[in-house]
Amino acid sequence: MVQALEGSLGLPEEEQRFYRRRVSWERFQAVQKGFEHLPGVRLFYCEGVLEIVGISKAHEFITSLIGLLLGQFFLEKEIGFFPSGSFNGVIPSVVNYQADLSYCL
Repeated sequence: MVQALEGSLGLPEEEQRFYRRRVSWERFQAVQKGFEHLPGVRLFYCEGVLEIVGISKAHEFITSLIGLLLGQFFLEKEIGFFPSGSFNGVIPSVVNYQADLSYCL
């Protein structure tokens, strides 16, 4: 199904990913500042591994669709919620990640 959507919408088929091992937390923070205002790029860090991801249109399309489906499910089941957007999780010197969507129930 993903391939069918990507083909019909003219979206790129793969996200671009770059990995680098043995990166210090301080170096990660410096790289993160350099990418701070660049849309369509996400950085992740886990125990010395830096991952830089170029987010594709297909990724954004699917993320939005999942968000719509979750919202509809919560409404139909009368589950109180509010979408809180993307969420950054940080354990200093260990991990830094960003979720696409998050919800508070």
